[in-house]
Amino acid sequence: MSYRSELAGIYSTLIVVNHICRYFGIADGSIEFACDSLSALQKVFLSTKISSDDLDCDIIMAARKALLTSPITWHTRHVLGHQDKNNHINWIDGGA
Repeated sequence: MSYRSELAGIYSTLIVVNHICRYFGIADGSIEFACDSLSALQKVFLSTKISSDDLDCDIIMAARKALLTSPITWHTRHVLGHQDKNNHINWIDGGA
């Protein structure tokens, strides 16, 4: 199963936040990043070993590099999304 679009969202957020920090001279702080793809969150934010044979390893490694160079402390939260089972659209977490 590919979660490349979620990984791209994580990567682009890391890049944009890092650029904002550099531009405005922000040296520390924290961000909570919510995503409905638990697998994508784990692949980027947990220090599990990644192999070049892994699906989407290129974007995972790029996101991890951006995370390592970020002056920000990142906190993650898994939220239910519109495709999760037994999840009525009105019950979706606002973070989604």
